Amino acid sequence: MLNTSMTRFHPVDSSNQRLSSSVTAAVEPGMALIQVTEQDPNTGEYFGAVKPSGGDAGELFKGFAYSEFFTPGNAVEVVTDTAAAGGTQLDSVPVGGYTAVRVTLNGVAATMSNSTPGATGTVQLSGSTLIYNSADYGKAVVVTYKHALTVDEARTRYGDAAYGQSASLATGTIGVIEKGTVFTSCFDNTDDYINSGVSPVLKTGANGQVVVGGSGATIPNARIMHVPNSDVPELGIYFSA
Repeated sequence: MLNTSMTRFHPVDSSNQRLSSSVTAAVEPGMALIQVTEQDPNTGEYFGAVKPSGGDAGELFKGFAYSEFFTPGNAVEVVTDTAAAGGTQLDSVPVGGYTAVRVTLNGVAATMSNSTPGATGTVQLSGSTLIYNSADYGKAVVVTYKHALTVDEARTRYGDAAYGQSASLATGTIGVIEKGTVFTSCFDNTDDYINSGVSPVLKTGANGQVVVGGSGATIPNARIMHVPNSDVPELGIYFSA
């Protein structure tokens, strides 16, 4: 999703684009979109269209999806705590299990597991609880994970704005932000976006997600404006496609 209160772009830096015929699910605002060429089965003419990135080599980045009518997707959360015997209780069960959760201990990425953490630097996810090795007690913990939104959570985050079935599927088009600053939850939350103070290379990943490195298209002129934290959990990116 896009944090619309933080996202900034000018109308001249956006456009409505035709959706690829291969898109059958709602396109979430904030997804990375790529340019594709398709052929009209009736006329035989070729036309340009967009679809969520797949993280594949040869992709051509177009911009980020934008729509005022949407189905709220997964929300990203950043939680801070101190490692202790009682563990850390997350508000929700993470989507994707332990492999989709990033935990740092005193700034060092932990090894995630679904079994008892038998070694220093290993963290177990059991349901929505993080369990630490006793040698890590007292260390500063930062957790980044995604979870499905309840109806009440969606209303809290997005108010009474119209949401539901994506209008893009009905109209066959989608708004595309081609330049500006976007705050998006559509990023791989297991990646390191601090990278020792050096802005990492941002690329398109699977399912319209922004990733660090990989085989997808490099997002042009991208630089990180905001690293997710507990106050603003979205990734802030300036770019110019």
